[in-house]
Amino acid sequence: MNSPGYAFWESRSALAQLKQNCLRKDNKVSTKSQGSQRSAKEAFVWRLWIWAHAQSMIYRAGTLIATRLRGLMPKRLGPGTEARTAPKIAARSLHELAKKKVFGHE
Repeated sequence: MNSPGYAFWESRSALAQLKQNCLRKDNKVSTKSQGSQRSAKEAFVWRLWIWAHAQSMIYRAGTLIATRLRGLMPKRLGPGTEARTAPKIAARSLHELAKKKVFGHE
C-alpha cells in the first residue's frame, strides 16, 4: 500500500519532468503558445511602468501628477470595474504625507 504522501511526490516528479521537457538548454520555455500573450501595447505599458518605478524622480513626478489630476480619471477602467468601483487616487502621495508629518512642511 502506498503512503499518503506518495501521490504528492508522484505528481511533483511528473511536474518536474514536464518542466524539464519544456525547457531548452538556455532555460527558455519552448512550449507552444509560450509567454503571457500580451499585446504590444500592454507590453510597452509594463516596460514603461518598470522604467518609471526604477527612476525616483520620474516616479515622484508621476505620483505628483496623478494626485493633482485625480479628478480626470475615468469611472470605468476596463473589465475589472464592471462589477466594482474604480480605485480612488489619494489627494496626496504617501511620500508627501510622510514629509509633512516628519518635517512639518510640504
